[in-house]
Amino acid sequence: MFYLLFIPLVLETTAIAGNKSFTCNNNKQIAYSGQLSYPMFSHSALRVNNSFRRKTHTLDWLILRKDVTSIYGTQVADKALLDHFVIAFTIAIDRPKVEKKTVTSRNIKQLDHEELSKDLKAIAIEHSPNDTSTSLVEKYNATLEKLLKKHAPLRARTITDRTSAPWINADVKLQKQQRRQAERVWRKEKTTVKRQIYQYHHKRVKKTINNAKWDYFRSKILSCSTSKALFRLTSTLGGRSKTTPLPDQISDDKLPDSFCAYFHDKVKKLTTELDSKGGKPS
Repeated sequence: MFYLLFIPLVLETTAIAGNKSFTCNNNKQIAYSGQLSYPMFSHSALRVNNSFRRKTHTLDWLILRKDVTSIYGTQVADKALLDHFVIAFTIAIDRPKVEKKTVTSRNIKQLDHEELSKDLKAIAIEHSPNDTSTSLVEKYNATLEKLLKKHAPLRARTITDRTSAPWINADVKLQKQQRRQAERVWRKEKTTVKRQIYQYHHKRVKKTINNAKWDYFRSKILSCSTSKALFRLTSTLGGRSKTTPLPDQISDDKLPDSFCAYFHDKVKKLTTELDSKGGKPS
């Protein structure tokens, strides 16, 4: 029997830990490599100097994705967790890439008000008796838009797309603003007093965010009226996907037949076992 435990490391990287009945006696060094039928995982390679369990001397597996190329710093320690030992290891993986997007904006704060006033006074819009209120509004809007493009042109910027956390409230935003102001003053003056003021605001923001997180998750848990709602909430907080991934090694047109054949054989096997034992399952 091969028991598997999925351990999510980052968004796109997964490790599998499990055990297989391999004997590990006399404290000899063991190395095992085995090919799996899952396309997303490569062979496992794990070297230890002792067994991972006290009684059965079973060798545990550690299986990684194909893009994870190295495992190092493997250690086995007895932390008194049932009959298993703790396997500690380090994997060379990259952090998930942050999404970026391009936005356009105008620097209204840097407007030269005197020059803008001169251009506004110099506006000359031709009028005709046939002009309606709508056409006049369109003429004024077009003229003002040209002036705005002249004094505050659109500029494109690439920024990091960070989704706002649900527990960020008005109090957190205000304290973050005060922290940024204190940081700008400290970087400008470079004095000890200003640095202490910035550190005070920095610690206050961290404390406020922690309290906001606590209140948010507490209210979410208390609002769960049924065990099903609580299970759904824990799945969401644990980062589980709402969609169930289907195996990609089987084509879409053959996948329904594959599921049908699997469950048909399963039911047939159970029926045969019950008939052979007089209706009493083992």
